[in-house]
Amino acid sequence: MKLSHLLTSALCFGLAACQSTPVHYDNPLDNPRSVPPPGSVIELKQALTFQPNSSRNRVQHGQALGNGRFDRYSPWCEFYLYDSRESLKTARTLAPDRFEVVQSGQGIEYVQARSLDVAAVSFGMGVGFGSPYYANPFHDDVGPVRMKTTMRVRSDKQPQLHEISCSIMDDAWLQNYVSVNQIIKTLGEVATLHLPASMQTAPPTTTGD
Repeated sequence: MKLSHLLTSALCFGLAACQSTPVHYDNPLDNPRSVPPPGSVIELKQALTFQPNSSRNRVQHGQALGNGRFDRYSPWCEFYLYDSRESLKTARTLAPDRFEVVQSGQGIEYVQARSLDVAAVSFGMGVGFGSPYYANPFHDDVGPVRMKTTMRVRSDKQPQLHEISCSIMDDAWLQNYVSVNQIIKTLGEVATLHLPASMQTAPPTTTGD
């Protein structure tokens, strides 16, 4: 057997071992596989402005960026509005409010290089959003993908906000989603995530097979 084949086999074995070794988290909110559960509340502390022809406002490092430039390799969160064609033509403002999380989940999202079609592969804790696209999301040629945690939210005062997602670009096999504590830090002074009391006092957790 060639040396290159031996090295490849050893590397694959090492990666498999890393994936199967449980990772211990003293604080369960640091676990990248945990999500803000239904019943959580995201309290928006400041008004967000949505420019014409844009239905999203990004928040990163505790600052609202609108739809401007941001670092895809640092956690960011996006507030999505459900807009009619007419309302999309003008600037809109989302006022400070409390939004209840009614559904949450995690999944992979990436853009196919040739067709630029957005595809999602859903798995992990919670309820995934999106449909399976590739049979194997961990294929070597995929490269960094969007590790996305999605929260469906509602407010009687402002029903146009229907989704908040928090993401980071990373290799799929690492399964490094944005942890709950990272979500809290990313939102900063823009919004506060209020968790159910049961999750705040949960025992240490592990990730792995």
